[in-house]
Amino acid sequence: MKRKKPEPQLYHLARSLSLVIEDERDLGEAIAYVVLDSLLDFSSVSGSAEEKQFEQVKAVHQGLEAMVSLVQQEGVYRALSRLQQTVGSRFNEYSQNNSTAIGQSEIIKGAFDRLSRRFAKNYGDRLGRDGLELYHQVLERREASGRRNILTLDYGDIWSAFVEASR
Repeated sequence: MKRKKPEPQLYHLARSLSLVIEDERDLGEAIAYVVLDSLLDFSSVSGSAEEKQFEQVKAVHQGLEAMVSLVQQEGVYRALSRLQQTVGSRFNEYSQNNSTAIGQSEIIKGAFDRLSRRFAKNYGDRLGRDGLELYHQVLERREASGRRNILTLDYGDIWSAFVEASR
């Protein structure tokens, strides 16, 4: 009997990324920039707020899966550099005029608002810490089961690390 492939979830994806990125600071930055890059141009035709949240989590899962492969092929610094340029230029535009189109993700809006209000000068450092916060949250929470439960918990962890984070 074939074993069913486990549902994608932040717990497994973060652990996979930590196996290819040994430095914790680089790991935090990679997680943060992947999360934001995955949601920059997010749009949804879904009607329900819950479905939109789930679609955002799936986009982040895909981004993290791609990052693992990219780091294996190109190394962490090349992969991270591209993400930093993309997210950085969009954040700078947003923080200067607050009207840049950034898609429909409430996570991006909340994260960019928080960063531009409190950390505009050193947003990159703050993002690295937010990424590490997310990494430690999901490791502490451990593996979840049930597709809906996984998506709900993953969304909550992302929201908590990037939008509600107080530090």
